[in-house]
Amino acid sequence: MEASVVEHPKRAYRPQNNACGTCARAKVKCMTSDPVGDKCYRCQRLRKECEPPNKPKKRLKTTSVAGLEKKLDDIVTILSTSNHIPQGSINDIPMEIKSIDPPHLLDHVTEQTPNNETSVCFGDNLKTPSTSNRANTDLYSSSLNIPPIIDLDDDYVHALLAIFKSDMAPYCPFVLIPPNISPRQFQAERPFLWKAIITAASHRNPTFQDAFGIRSFENFITELLLRGQTASLDKLQALLVHLGWFHYQSIINNQTINLIYLVKSMVTTLGLQRSLKQGAAMSKVSVDDTRQANKDKLSSRRLEELRAYAGCFYATSMMPPGSSVESMRYTVQLEEACKTVAEAGGFQSDILLFHLVKLQQLTRKIKHTFFNLEAGFGPRIVPRKMYMDLLQKELESSKHELPENLKSHFLISINYSITEINLYEAGLDDADFTTSDSLERLSILNSCLTSVKSFLDDKVTQWIDFSIGAAYTTWVQVGYGILVALKLCTCKADGWDREYARAALNIQRTINFLIEKLKKIISIRGRSPEQLQPPSPPSISITPTPSKDIFTRFSRQLLHIKSWHEASLYPHTPPQAPLSLRNPSTLQPTRRIIHSTTSDTRKLPAR
Repeated sequence: MEASVVEHPKRAYRPQNNACGTCARAKVKCMTSDPVGDKCYRCQRLRKECEPPNKPKKRLKTTSVAGLEKKLDDIVTILSTSNHIPQGSINDIPMEIKSIDPPHLLDHVTEQTPNNETSVCFGDNLKTPSTSNRANTDLYSSSLNIPPIIDLDDDYVHALLAIFKSDMAPYCPFVLIPPNISPRQFQAERPFLWKAIITAASHRNPTFQDAFGIRSFENFITELLLRGQTASLDKLQALLVHLGWFHYQSIINNQTINLIYLVKSMVTTLGLQRSLKQGAAMSKVSVDDTRQANKDKLSSRRLEELRAYAGCFYATSMMPPGSSVESMRYTVQLEEACKTVAEAGGFQSDILLFHLVKLQQLTRKIKHTFFNLEAGFGPRIVPRKMYMDLLQKELESSKHELPENLKSHFLISINYSITEINLYEAGLDDADFTTSDSLERLSILNSCLTSVKSFLDDKVTQWIDFSIGAAYTTWVQVGYGILVALKLCTCKADGWDREYARAALNIQRTINFLIEKLKKIISIRGRSPEQLQPPSPPSISITPTPSKDIFTRFSRQLLHIKSWHEASLYPHTPPQAPLSLRNPSTLQPTRRIIHSTTSDTRKLPAR
């Protein structure tokens, strides 16, 4: 007798007849008991609640349209920012401040004496009519109407290249101009680098500098992003020069973070971080004269790439560790590249490049080490002072390794002092020390005071050449030194003598020195130095006039800092703060510029 086979009715295929929730979680087959039953066979047999089937999730369409639209919006923002000058900044310029004709650009150029037809006027260079005496509003608004083609005289371009080589190139050993090359040939071979150098070297004619810089940056973004042109060494070198003298364009086009991201992406695109071992092995192969010439040419280009690679690390490592942009890492390939440039470069600046990168790596190590400790990435096993002593010995050993002709170099000296200040600045954080650490903290604060005093007295007021062509990093480093000095004068650590710190640092002397230097620079650039007056008394209600010139803004920031510091010396007499200090919104540009390469936690202490 055959056993009867029970056939379960199959569930009809309908969108709503999928597995119940109980069977779906158990990942088993689910069959209905009958067409009108409320339980499946499994739930009925196990006496479980048969939950209704789960609704299928509606999958979103995977598309990159949203990402592309966001990138396009960012590009439009960059281009609109570079072409747009806030109307309020133009209208707020006092009408009584008349424009001054910029001094002759070729006064101190000795390489070539230009002829009498050399054009140094902004209107002549742009082939548009120009007037000698205009109101300052016309001086600023003239850069709004930028001609599509800017043609420059050969003598004018030669003079600008000579100015860059003599006054500005020592600040940037990462980009070298070929010694024997004509301006036209240089423009044809390196058009983007040529535009960046012309923009930076036109510091004596700020109106032309603003207009030419806007056009150059717009052309750069259009070629690289909109037209899909590939990255090149020319574009990367132009970015390094643009970042090196970024303060000239920082008010019109403040895109520091975007440029840092662009630098990092171009390093990866060009493959600059690749190893040099393959190239070293190929150099041993014997070649004839023709191939030898090609090899030498390739080797020269490779050295330029390695210099740019080191410059990218130097530029990105200036960003604070707490910023949204992470600096490039100091890898074995980077160390190998710097050694290769120092050994085979043949220029004195190549040896300087090697030691600058090595010193900046130590600065980056100090920042990230103490930043991680402050953020709470683990217990502090080694005492802070002991770890600082180890880093100080490493810093001193790197100084002893310097050649004799570089020990007195101004870039090495400035970076060494800033590294030392970074090392001991951790003692200013109240939250990182307890009462039992008072002696250790006083020792750290005293070392920080010694480093800051040496930097302000020996470097800032005597050594550093605050010329009109000084790099942006130099100005930021000086601002950082003043900022740490102010924090030392207001530090409330147990046993710390603030009066002694104020007398030893003498910040007013340094600020007065810098203000006088800035007045000379503003006068050279054709701005009126009479606008650099101390803040008005509180009884007079005057709206602060924003200035388009970055050096005028630097001067006003120093005046605000000076008035704040003088008021903090007399805590028992509550004087009213200047108008800009009573309105925190007016200090936002100051924080943005001074803190661009310092930590987000380094703020002016409250009075």
